[in-house]
Amino acid sequence: MPGDLRARQFRQVCGRFATGVTVILTKAEDGHIHGMTANAFMSVSLEPLLVAVAVHRRGRMAQLMSRPGCAFTLSVLSHQQQHVAESYAHSDRLPDPEHWYWPHPGQPPVIGAAQAWMRCRVDQITEAGDHLLVVSQALEFQADSGQLPLVFYGGRYWEYLERQGDWADDWLLLER
Repeated sequence: MPGDLRARQFRQVCGRFATGVTVILTKAEDGHIHGMTANAFMSVSLEPLLVAVAVHRRGRMAQLMSRPGCAFTLSVLSHQQQHVAESYAHSDRLPDPEHWYWPHPGQPPVIGAAQAWMRCRVDQITEAGDHLLVVSQALEFQADSGQLPLVFYGGRYWEYLERQGDWADDWLLLER
């Protein structure tokens, strides 16, 4: 099987795992904020509090996050923030400060109205094929329990529709 076809099939299989959608923001040495949309995020450890994100090794975020002790924020987007996810999904677009909220001056901002956010510091980086796996300490975090998540599944955004009935049918995913 040719490599491109195999990679495409692999991506389709992995796309069958529904994920939330996050935006990572960090500050460059010149003070400019850089961001990217990521759904390759996971919690790693409770002792110490660690999370991991995967970033493409040739991207600007990999370069920025590879700095020793790099600080960044990770915002978990709500179901109403697909436009935010899309604005950070393309490397040719500049971050939009209209979405930012600054819990701490001098630190990277978070995305306002996100369902949750955390402030992190890079702990270790592992090369993983064409990506870097960035393991980081979660220093501060906050969640808004009233928000529903933005869900990415099968290469598309989905949203929850609340239903009445059986407990198993409380939520139904609708394609956006």
